[in-house]
Amino acid sequence: MTRARQALAAALLLAAGQAWGDVGPCAGSRSSLGLSLSRYPHAGATGGLVGRGVLTWRCRARLGRLRAGLGIRIARTAGGPTVVDLPGTYLRWRRGRLSTEAGMRREVLGALEAWQPLDVFNARDWTDGPWRFERLATPALRLAWTPRPELRLAVDWSPRTRVPVWPQGEALRPYPLPLLQGRRFDRRGAVQLRADLSRGPVELALAYWRGPSREPRVRPTPDLGALRPLFPALRQAAAVLSVAAGDVLVKLEAGRRWSGGVGYVLGGAGIAWFQPSVAGGRASGTFLLEWYRDLRPASQPPVLFDRDLYVGYRLDLPGAADARLQLGVVRDLRRGSRVWVAEGARRLGERVTLVLAAEAYRAGVSDRAMVSLDDDDRVLVEVRWHW
Repeated sequence: MTRARQALAAALLLAAGQAWGDVGPCAGSRSSLGLSLSRYPHAGATGGLVGRGVLTWRCRARLGRLRAGLGIRIARTAGGPTVVDLPGTYLRWRRGRLSTEAGMRREVLGALEAWQPLDVFNARDWTDGPWRFERLATPALRLAWTPRPELRLAVDWSPRTRVPVWPQGEALRPYPLPLLQGRRFDRRGAVQLRADLSRGPVELALAYWRGPSREPRVRPTPDLGALRPLFPALRQAAAVLSVAAGDVLVKLEAGRRWSGGVGYVLGGAGIAWFQPSVAGGRASGTFLLEWYRDLRPASQPPVLFDRDLYVGYRLDLPGAADARLQLGVVRDLRRGSRVWVAEGARRLGERVTLVLAAEAYRAGVSDRAMVSLDDDDRVLVEVRWHW
């Protein structure tokens, strides 16, 4: 099936779901359409404008003891792939302390803001860049047990996993050459064991993952015109801890990975300082300071956050506008690379949201993870409709 036919079939499915939600047990469904335009000022990237559209629809229903959800997401970038996803599509059954869920699952492991180094459950859609990625829902069966209100134990099994999606144009791609996009699913399955404990101001998550790596090893094609991604097997044991003390939240993440016969440690630490009253009580703010460390050897795929410091500030203005502004900078403490990110959003009425964002990249010496992004500075304007 061609991409155009896939997009048409998904659009028809979305329309049928919307109609079913209006008249059936899924009444009260939510939909959104986002259209964005990115301007790349450097000729090294695209020298022009790139448009993107994202259409989503979701609903939830209760059928006796069963709870069900249906979600559809269609994303299309000019000159890039059409990405069709089914986030929030599930069937859930609960009896006492035991619950079972089957469907397309998204799950986050991490408490840090700028990056979650231990988050491997979902592959990612990178077509809108490293700062505006989306987690791709993966088919999974979950069995969870809650022996106490503050403790949950879960096992997740995926018969096959999603493959990451990368930009196909010159802008925002992680390597100097384009990565070949093959199958949407990896036929190898994955297993995750997870325990979540929440007691007062302390939250702790422990997880063990075994499945395909989310970071490809690349090999050039025979004509040297593209790169072929290979995904070795990956094992990871991880812990995420967050402790609240008044207006300060302390976050710690640590894990160990084994891939290709090599083991290494990675993680990060940070604080979030919440200021409940800013600008005379009209707004609230959050100061963010985070440090990342990744001890992988040079034989492993490069990563943006290997020894980096992130400093950011988020300003929230509640009310009819529901405005938000966030500024941040990442600095590589080893190679001197820097990334500046700014994003603001506000509502225009009840159904429209306006988003303005900007990104600037400066690669340091011998930074393999940043060299292809050095000319990809951009300014983005996005309008989202909700109904």
